[in-house]
Amino acid sequence: MTPELIVAPAATFVCVSLLVSSLFSPKRNEAADKLKPYSYRGAHGDDSLDRPFSERIIFPALERIGRIAGSTAPKQMQQRMEEALNKAGNPVSMNTYLALRGLGMFGLPLLYILFALSLQASFGIVQIGMLLLFGYIGGFIPKRWVSAAADKRQKAIERALPDALDLIVVSMEAGLALDGAIAKVVEKTTGPLKQEFQKTLHEIQLGKPRRDALRQLGHRTKVKQLIALVNAIVQADQMGVAMAQVMRTQADEARIKRRQRAEEKAHQAAVKMLFPLVLFILPCVMVVTVGPAAIEIYRQFASGLLG
Repeated sequence: MTPELIVAPAATFVCVSLLVSSLFSPKRNEAADKLKPYSYRGAHGDDSLDRPFSERIIFPALERIGRIAGSTAPKQMQQRMEEALNKAGNPVSMNTYLALRGLGMFGLPLLYILFALSLQASFGIVQIGMLLLFGYIGGFIPKRWVSAAADKRQKAIERALPDALDLIVVSMEAGLALDGAIAKVVEKTTGPLKQEFQKTLHEIQLGKPRRDALRQLGHRTKVKQLIALVNAIVQADQMGVAMAQVMRTQADEARIKRRQRAEEKAHQAAVKMLFPLVLFILPCVMVVTVGPAAIEIYRQFASGLLG
């Protein structure tokens, strides 16, 4: 066996192993984590090199671009965008979102122009229509991304709300006030509902009235069930009704609505399965069951005609 036949596979194995190992994050070093606050960067709060490249370079650049666009955008447009970002949990800032939409609306048509110029194509009505189409697509993709994130977040809040209300009821019956029960939910749960409750408690601690903070909670999320809960809490607070009983009633209604949503999706499953069943599964079944018989019948007819 020649040395080349040994060296080549060994070198390939080493390269692939190094590449795979580089894709995984290194193991945490507990000693290094403990000593990190005493290092120069830890003592001065400079951990920028530990953050991803997008957070260090891309997002700050988009922030600066969006700040210029935000100064010229209409107030109503900014308000609509802010509401959409609040529903989605603010995945990006307002300026970054404006920069993404602006780059999409003008960047895709610019790429199309460069592509057309490389092909030496003449610009006519079709090319102008393509420019408008690419501009619309470039502005629609960030908007659709935020809308999908908002829908996903709202569904997660609706799923987590009944369990959170049960925990609030148990905490209030154990002697905690409403704020303490909400704090217990923040402590024991995870997800977008925890983040919204945590933001509400932070606003209350900063001095905002509890009614206004709860109304702002419903306004941010746009979840109908959560808005109904906020209205019930505010009304009970104004009328002096026992808050624990109100929360128990809301928890029962939340569980009933969650069960109704599950039953509705279960009934829709049969209808959704009908189209793939007819288009993909039944033709395959027919080919497997009727196909051999059809081939045999064809052979019999063919032999009879030839005979």
